[in-house]
Amino acid sequence: MKKCVLIVSVLIAGLNMVHTQTDTQIETIVSASLKERNIALLDKINESNNEKESRIALYLSQNPGTQRDSYIEDKKYTIIDVIDGTPIKITVHNANAAIATRANYMLTNGELGLEIEGLGMTVGVWDQDNVLENHVEFVGTFPNTNISRVTTPDFDIEQTYGNHGTHVAGTIAAKGIRSEAKGMAPKSTIISYTWGNDKAEALNEASTNGLLISNHSYGVPAVDADGEEYLPDYYIGGYTGEANAWDEILYNNPYYLQVVSAGNNGNSPNSNASTDGYDKLTGEKNSKNNLVVANAQDPTINSEGELTALNINSSSSQGPSDDGRIKPDITGNGTGLISPTSSSTDTYGNYTGTSMAAPNVAGSIVLLQQYYSELNNGTFMKSATLKGLVCHTADDDFVRIGPDPVYGWGLLNTKVAAETLLDANNGSAAIYENTLFFGDTFTTTFDAGNSNPISATLCWTDPAGAIQQNANSTIPVVVNNLDVEITAPDGTIYYPWRLNPVNPTGSALRNDVNNVDTVENIDIDSPSEGTYTLTVSMRGLVSEGSQDYSLIITSGDFVLSTNSKTENVLNVWPNPAKQTLNFKFASTSDATCLVQLIDLQGRTVYTENILGRTALIKGQLNTTNYTEGVYFLTLKQGSKKTFKKVIIQ
Repeated sequence: MKKCVLIVSVLIAGLNMVHTQTDTQIETIVSASLKERNIALLDKINESNNEKESRIALYLSQNPGTQRDSYIEDKKYTIIDVIDGTPIKITVHNANAAIATRANYMLTNGELGLEIEGLGMTVGVWDQDNVLENHVEFVGTFPNTNISRVTTPDFDIEQTYGNHGTHVAGTIAAKGIRSEAKGMAPKSTIISYTWGNDKAEALNEASTNGLLISNHSYGVPAVDADGEEYLPDYYIGGYTGEANAWDEILYNNPYYLQVVSAGNNGNSPNSNASTDGYDKLTGEKNSKNNLVVANAQDPTINSEGELTALNINSSSSQGPSDDGRIKPDITGNGTGLISPTSSSTDTYGNYTGTSMAAPNVAGSIVLLQQYYSELNNGTFMKSATLKGLVCHTADDDFVRIGPDPVYGWGLLNTKVAAETLLDANNGSAAIYENTLFFGDTFTTTFDAGNSNPISATLCWTDPAGAIQQNANSTIPVVVNNLDVEITAPDGTIYYPWRLNPVNPTGSALRNDVNNVDTVENIDIDSPSEGTYTLTVSMRGLVSEGSQDYSLIITSGDFVLSTNSKTENVLNVWPNPAKQTLNFKFASTSDATCLVQLIDLQGRTVYTENILGRTALIKGQLNTTNYTEGVYFLTLKQGSKKTFKKVIIQ
């Protein structure tokens, strides 16, 4: 029997603390989780699992000789549900075949000179079997060469080790005993689970132990083992209960990002496809808030780290989602990958598939979290910031202009993403994590020259949408519909990309109407010199009355305008606050500043007027009299208004 998820994971975290984020970092991450909603969500997940177990038990009783787990060669198929009498199975996403990645620019002796290797970072790996923790590639590195960097919280007497999970974990964290098998983050820690209770376990790890990134290289195949179609018409491309559940997990835990393989059904049929020859994504591959990864063949990278040639592996499953969202999100390299296997402590295998592309991405982006933390006093990016960053900096393919349902936003470029983090730290780019209230807009201005393109990306973690069970439903599942636009010095308005609703397989459109995507990017290829105005607004906001979002702005000649530096920056500390909450705000006029603290029900629980005529508005609140929870601190001076989400403990 599997042990109690909550107790075991806490014990393991204590035993393995040397490899994980610090207590302070974990507390910050966990405090942002919506605790009461997580408790209710766990109950819902358990109830759903019980209902599925009943359907499976009934099906097995009616079909003597059928096993819940079956194998074709060494590929495991597990029944996870029964829909209309049809067993729904999950399996791993590998076929059979080395990887080149620009994550190596961040490693020791890499050309960026960063020596970022995942030290102190943890990645969760859910797979068909546990990772072989005593493989030579996982034992040691730091601080004790005799201790494994892999833990298995769901260890029990029935535990089995698997080639697939071990290979996936090695792609992330192998230390490089065999040089061609070195992982993306060779000093990181792996926490390994089997896939049987993935949602509840991931929810617990994110909300209790501060897990930032997990990898899931498995899913429901679009065709059965014989290549025949068998799924309900709505399931492929649809926003199913699985997609909804993962979106809710991710929304409730805003620092946690699930990395998912897109699947290997690129060459499989779908007679009910919304777009002929496409539409192959199933289950959580159609979630809004995770990072779904396609699989490219080995790309050609020049000596400067620039992409010069790229081809998709034809087996990689294509999108888009039925509502027209850009899916997959990003492309990794998972073709011909050498990594550890579980046959013994020193064996290796050569695999191909989105199963390998996903950990290529997961291991790379954990390096970005570590680098951000080093640049920003131990804090981490919210998942929307990380997702927006990798989409913002991805290399577009050479076939279509803009995002598409094959590569998503393009091939992951860890090097440029890391350079963007440094540029933002130096003021030559901008990365915001803000909150937008219903009826408000966010505006910032920046100066740019005419020699380098401008790019801006808006990303947010959206509440779970309504489950769709109609085939090829085009009803948008986005809940809080934000928009971004940029106004040029001459008044021209630039809009973000979106897939062409009529021809989603062609080049994308630059359209002022995008009510489906939670990643919106604007590219201005040939800007004119001058001051640009960027505006984030909402076409519709249904949930909560506010929405957190992340924003990335880059340009080779980027200079944040003076008024933006003052009117949009509110510093709040400590956050979370236990006894006192400090704030400061660069004054924008001589007017009196109205300071308010507002709870999630929209009630004003604190009000103060601070006289203007000073360069800096600052103050301190005693928080001991307020109920624990999430609040918004708002400051309004004249026509200018700014706010920050704060947590009171």
